[in-house]
Amino acid sequence: ISFCGLCGLFYYYQIGFIHSLFSLSILLLISLSFFIFKLCITSFSFYAIGFTKYLYKFENNFFFIMQQYPTPFFKQTIFFYILMFYPFFFIGSLLIPFISGLKIWNVEFQFLILLLLTLLFSIITIINWKIGLKKYEAFG
Repeated sequence: ISFCGLCGLFYYYQIGFIHSLFSLSILLLISLSFFIFKLCITSFSFYAIGFTKYLYKFENNFFFIMQQYPTPFFKQTIFFYILMFYPFFFIGSLLIPFISGLKIWNVEFQFLILLLLTLLFSIITIINWKIGLKKYEAFG
């Protein structure tokens, strides 16, 4: 639905092809980062059963904060860099301003951080799964 919605917005606001292509690539990268972030959290279940539910509570608190306060609210606080670990941050600070044509705070830095976080979450997930699958024993 979001892809169709974005295509409709691009057509309605007459956003150029290159601009829309870059926006879609940012959306795909944010989606990939969010998916890998979820896998990373889930992969910690190999270490302690029930530990993942506390990580999900932590994640849900971040999501609640992002719903209550828009991203620009945190730009002048120390929480700004902590929220960059959460992929929804980039929707409010990178994707929406880019589609809207607003000035974006340090595009290259945000894009680099998003790439690095995706890579970091991927590496953590791979390591956790390799260790977890070596320790895994099935009873039944």
